[in-house]
Amino acid sequence: MNKLLKSKTGIAFLSIFVIILQYLIFIAVGYSLFFIFDYFDGFFSPLSLKHISKEINADVSGGEMIYGFDNHGGFHGDGHAYIEIKMPSSFEEELKDNSEWQSLPMLEEVRGLCDYNIDKCNGKDYERAIPHVKNGFYYYINRSPDITKSYIPNFTVAVYDSDSDIMYYWEYDS
Repeated sequence: MNKLLKSKTGIAFLSIFVIILQYLIFIAVGYSLFFIFDYFDGFFSPLSLKHISKEINADVSGGEMIYGFDNHGGFHGDGHAYIEIKMPSSFEEELKDNSEWQSLPMLEEVRGLCDYNIDKCNGKDYERAIPHVKNGFYYYINRSPDITKSYIPNFTVAVYDSDSDIMYYWEYDS
């Protein structure tokens, strides 16, 4: 009888030990995931300054987001992100030295996409759009393979207004 009691007690302690060990592993994995997601926060959300900086090859971390809209989340991440950022006046100097940014006026193709953005804004998806800026710089990248004239490509366009120090950013994913 004494052996049976010892073995049942041993099994009970072993079971408790295993439960505690599983709990500790669960907590450790949870904390690890928290820190991983915290570290990468901003690389994936179009509304983050980290994401925008990466997309347009210019550091906007010194700016202040004054408006943001994002409806991504559709089929395969389809959606639009439109953001306005008040930038320090020194941002213009950074863009002058950046070969990926062009002086305004925009190419007609890019202005056409921005006008499409304006059409989408009129009472439909969102309330703001990239305005016709006269002084400043723009950045455009087509993220679609083999575009044709029959559809709107996935693209990113950013326009910096040097008169108001506002950068307009639009990310379109169809």
